[in-house]
Amino acid sequence: MFKVLLVDDEPLVLEGLKTMIDWEKFDFSICLEATNGEDALEIIREVNPHLVVTDINMPIIDGLRLIKEANEIPNLRTKFVILSGYSDFEYAKAAMYYGVNHYILKPIDVDEIEEILEKLNNEFKSYRLTQEANEEAIAFITENTINRITNGEGNEGLFKKAEILLNIKKGIHLRYILLEIDDFNKWMNDLDDREIKQGKDKIKGMIKEIYMKNYDFGELLYIYEKDMEQLGIIILDKTKDDSDLKKFLREIRQKLMDVYGISILFFISNLGKGIETLRNIYNEANETRNYRFFNRTKSILFYKDIKKSYGDYEFNREDLNIILECIYDNKKEDIKNGVRHIFNKFYNQKTDIGIIESYITFLKVEMLKKIYEYNGDAEEFTQNLLNIKIDIKKDCFIDIIEITIRLCLYGAEYISHSRTKDSSNIIYEIKKYIQENYPKNLKLREISEKFYMNPMYLGQLFKKSTGMYFNEYLHHIRIKEAKRLLQTTDMKISDIARTIGYKDAEYFSNKFKSYTQVVPSAYKNLK
Repeated sequence: MFKVLLVDDEPLVLEGLKTMIDWEKFDFSICLEATNGEDALEIIREVNPHLVVTDINMPIIDGLRLIKEANEIPNLRTKFVILSGYSDFEYAKAAMYYGVNHYILKPIDVDEIEEILEKLNNEFKSYRLTQEANEEAIAFITENTINRITNGEGNEGLFKKAEILLNIKKGIHLRYILLEIDDFNKWMNDLDDREIKQGKDKIKGMIKEIYMKNYDFGELLYIYEKDMEQLGIIILDKTKDDSDLKKFLREIRQKLMDVYGISILFFISNLGKGIETLRNIYNEANETRNYRFFNRTKSILFYKDIKKSYGDYEFNREDLNIILECIYDNKKEDIKNGVRHIFNKFYNQKTDIGIIESYITFLKVEMLKKIYEYNGDAEEFTQNLLNIKIDIKKDCFIDIIEITIRLCLYGAEYISHSRTKDSSNIIYEIKKYIQENYPKNLKLREISEKFYMNPMYLGQLFKKSTGMYFNEYLHHIRIKEAKRLLQTTDMKISDIARTIGYKDAEYFSNKFKSYTQVVPSAYKNLK
């Protein structure tokens, strides 16, 4: 409804306007009344109504002066209709000077007023649609800019654009917060896409409303939909003390639980200086999220706490990959031997207990990823993992080895069970085959023959299961390996191209750039 303020010093006229006109028919609602221009001006400042219907000859401030002074109010959206007993052209001329297009003579002509209301209704609706379109366009540009930066694109022009859109100065301290709806699937069960979007918009509005309670941690810069079950929040952080920020996030969590019955998790980055650090702090928030299953008692996780717990480690991926392959294939004896082999290295090298703990956590995370891949019950699996307790600081070294073996055997059995249940197991086998043979000249028809499937059906099933066409997935695997080789070896780009299955180095370079936005030589220099 569009808000209407009626202004007249004659009570009978006010009553007539309220009762004779069907305001709701034209989406108008009378919000307030005033009997003089001074009171009306104060109401306009506070309410900013869409429409004011006013008399001219009134005490204290007349109608024309009211319109003149109201037009000086910043961001005024109000349109004026003059209702007067004066037919003098000078009044009408003055009214037009102040932007009034509708001048009605008393006594009230209902048809004339309703005709004006219909015109104004169309004007307001057109303005609202234009305003919404502009806001949506700005939001699209802002979110596109943020996503480009967080995805790794970075240049001075893009950074400057982001600073303008977020209205921030160069070098200010930023923090990225990832908000995740913990039980999103349960929440969205009974809602369609439109209702889900409305729900998320209400969540964003609620966050902004809570922020307005004068929290001292800094400034809420932008909230946007990062993923189906996530919101990204960028804040300007003015303090190194997290207590006020934690209080703010706890209030959001409690409010959303009370209003919607949904549980919220927050993953918070360290401070970054300047918009140039947006990608880093975004990655920190996402990395923090990776450990949420092992911090189920905490709903607010800071990156600094995760790094304090897990440290910066260089994993010996070769040994770990061997164990993981044994787990995925459920080879029990090989699992036992692989775990003992790694722990023998730990013992011989007197490895720091923090690194040992990180290896065990890494195994858990990788097994959990497989459970997700097979559509298994990740919640149940995580809970059972937590029941297999390992206390690095208290358990003896031999006990830790045996507990780790038990953990891996349990994971292998659970993954095997999930794989058997998963109807997309054939896709897993094909993906595995591609990952093992990507340097070869793989063709969909040949693979379909190998797995006894119709090529057209396999192509459709592969796209449905992975979100990518076969050739697109093959390129994805090859480019992923190329990135690793570029960063970890001194191989020539032409040699890397041949190693991963591209005979033509130029074709490889073009394909690499299409996936990463940079050429291989530039990517190699990033290391």
